[in-house]
Amino acid sequence: MLGKTNKMKTCVISCYFGKSCKTVFPAVKIYDAYFFSNNLELKNTVEKSGWKFIYIELPLSDDIAVSSLQAKYIKFLQFIKDEKFAFFKNYNYILYTDHKLLLKNKHITYLIKNIGEKNIIIRDHPFHNNIWEEVGTAMFHERYLRFMPQTIDYVRHYISQGYSEKTCIYTTGIILYKTNNTAIIDLINKVYNDLIELGTPECQIIWAIAAQKYENLIKVIKWDDLNITWENPETETVFKHIKLFFKLFIPYGLLKLYKFLKKKYRARLKNY
Repeated sequence: MLGKTNKMKTCVISCYFGKSCKTVFPAVKIYDAYFFSNNLELKNTVEKSGWKFIYIELPLSDDIAVSSLQAKYIKFLQFIKDEKFAFFKNYNYILYTDHKLLLKNKHITYLIKNIGEKNIIIRDHPFHNNIWEEVGTAMFHERYLRFMPQTIDYVRHYISQGYSEKTCIYTTGIILYKTNNTAIIDLINKVYNDLIELGTPECQIIWAIAAQKYENLIKVIKWDDLNITWENPETETVFKHIKLFFKLFIPYGLLKLYKFLKKKYRARLKNY
């Protein structure tokens, strides 16, 4: 039963498709929280963590590219088209969060407070401000690399149509949607349909193109404004603390390597 406060009119959604995930972060406690999956083995774990489990009948695959693409059905709110999920339209806000983000109530409060008159609030990329930079990074991931020829053709086509390669690159791991604007639906339908057509799960490239027509709807915040933890949800073990220790020292070196590779290969990407 929905109450009168924004808290009661806001829900959180997350998902995992595939076989590898064994644990999930705890759900926030003062908002309705739904976790979608095609893996029934996750049901008990999800519910013990405070989420409402929703099963989606899609093939369970070992292929991370397939599973990642399936997850876009949730991220871009395609499931709401199903009549049995029509009740989601009763929420004023729907917050999508990646299952690797440790979401807390304070993060949701911040997002709702800062969305203002816009209809979507999303974080920018900490390093990229050019689509070709995102393409370059995607090439380091096999699940994106195998679809790169058609992805690059897609980018070239839209640039030839007047879209800009120098644009905001958004990180789509957390997105707050208002549900009262049909233009939002046009945007996320465009992103989802183009992903399906290309076969790629690399939504940040596609979003960077599609969002250029909808910038008036989008509030962009800095990547680190939320100060939100990104990691695999796992039990507290000595290995987790070792990982956290190394994270304090490794990122600077990786950033230097990334900048070197970006400079070296950016020109080659355009001629791919």
